[in-house]
Amino acid sequence: MVRFPPSPLMEDLFAQMINGFCEDINKDKFLKSACAVCGQLCLTSTLSKLSDCDVDLRILMPTTQAMTGRSEEVSKIQ
Repeated sequence: MVRFPPSPLMEDLFAQMINGFCEDINKDKFLKSACAVCGQLCLTSTLSKLSDCDVDLRILMPTTQAMTGRSEEVSKIQ
């Protein structure tokens, strides 16, 4: 036969349940950021900081332009 109302939870079991819930809703489980390489949204907890990576980002900066800008619509494309 089922007892109603049930007896109160033991304090340590209650604390364990609350701690587990807090871990499950931790912001790191939900917070997303864009990947610096591909731009895809990923969990922040799976990303590495760029300052921690040994990578040369100068390759992403253009060294030359394909063409110069025009000041007027009728100017030649160079």
